[in-house]
Amino acid sequence: MDSTPFTELQATGNYDGIFTWLCPGDSDPLSNLDLFHSKYYAPLGEYASGDYMRYKNPEYDAIVDELRQTSPEDLEKCIELFRRSIEIYFRDVISIPIIHAADGMAVFDYYYWIGWPNAENPYVQPWPHIGTFLLAIAGYPSPLAGGEWVKGIRPSHVEYTIVYFTQDTQKFRGIDLTWYGPFKNGDAAKIPIDDAEFWIRKGHASYTPPLPTALIESMAADISDLKTKVADLITKEELATVTAQINTLTIVVVIEAIVAVILAAALLMAIRK
Repeated sequence: MDSTPFTELQATGNYDGIFTWLCPGDSDPLSNLDLFHSKYYAPLGEYASGDYMRYKNPEYDAIVDELRQTSPEDLEKCIELFRRSIEIYFRDVISIPIIHAADGMAVFDYYYWIGWPNAENPYVQPWPHIGTFLLAIAGYPSPLAGGEWVKGIRPSHVEYTIVYFTQDTQKFRGIDLTWYGPFKNGDAAKIPIDDAEFWIRKGHASYTPPLPTALIESMAADISDLKTKVADLITKEELATVTAQINTLTIVVVIEAIVAVILAAALLMAIRK
């Protein structure tokens, strides 16, 4: 069923029975009990912002109000008030519990990822089915003064490599939750392999170091000089002479390569003996 008519039925009370959920999002019983306080009451047909069951009981309200004013350190009184309020709740049968979701425990595996929120570092609620779980994955800037970045999860093992940036690249947060950059065109940096592959795919980096500017200019000058010399070759005899020289040079290079292979093979055999 689409959510809009479902919400309308629930909010206006236009139903005989409804299957729904109760999720105040807090482990404190007061958060649950307060949902049925008369301050949220609205007559049938009118839009209810909280209590869709439209429960109204001054006796129940008084206990919830007293619990709200009781210090959590007074544990015995809190437990007693909770028992009295929940007895009224089930006596009047506001709702019939069908199943209880075990939201009190979240299990994480530390084999691949570390940095999960826990009792020692509760930087965000650990429930994977809630939208704010994104903060556990990516982290977030602290709202406190200074705005230090609160770390999220990170791989248990990170490998690094050196890349050469081919474009100016903005500051970024690596998969290891470390900040890198910003980088200028030509800068070299040691970063996680995952981030290196990302910037290479975007055309911002390369594993190959860039050629020095002086070498590039020298090569350009040599090429320009070679083009000039080739253009000066006017007669076929000169072209034939150049061609013969190139062929001779090619033969010499091939012979030298064959000799090098033979020597390498002989050396390898000697080492094995």
